[in-house]
Amino acid sequence: GTAWSARLPQPSQVLRMPWGRRWGLDQADRYLSDERLRDRIRRRVSGALAQVQQSSGEPIVMIGHSLGALVALDVISDPHVRSNGRPSAPDLLVTLGAPLGHVDIAQHLVGRSLPLADLGAWVNVVHRLDPVQGGLGAAARFPEAIDVFLPFKTRMNSVGEASASLRRAVTAHLDSTYLSSPTVQAAIAWGLQGSKSQRQVSGER
Repeated sequence: GTAWSARLPQPSQVLRMPWGRRWGLDQADRYLSDERLRDRIRRRVSGALAQVQQSSGEPIVMIGHSLGALVALDVISDPHVRSNGRPSAPDLLVTLGAPLGHVDIAQHLVGRSLPLADLGAWVNVVHRLDPVQGGLGAAARFPEAIDVFLPFKTRMNSVGEASASLRRAVTAHLDSTYLSSPTVQAAIAWGLQGSKSQRQVSGER
């Protein structure tokens, strides 16, 4: 990852403060605590994934941003959803701005067995300035994930640099910020060109 400025509080420290614990995580909290809502969303997403898989012979890349990343992982790792909707895992899962490094979020999913026989790879993209992620990756709690940290500048030696840093922090969580990154584009391109052969994909990992 990229070094974080020692002059600033660590993002994970900010989110552990009383006023910041649920900052940006209220949607994920509602999704995980409302079982009826969660079940409706999972069935809708799993049905869409199964439909795409039935109609396409091409490699499938599943991209989830923020809450969408949590839902995507929930769908492909839940054996009940998989047995009912019968979708197989995508060839590549790309999660962006995912709050999967937080213990109170990850505890709902940790311990599940991801369908690695089908899932080619899982790339989790982290923006250090994203308040929802808190600078935390997913690999520490989900060993299947490959964390990729987007580069950024922490120099604030002038008013202009400080203003630019603030603008980057404000827009860090936007899906457009992630999708416009060459790093994310390269990951998606790799997934589209990838093979369904688990042996080849495992070697590339």
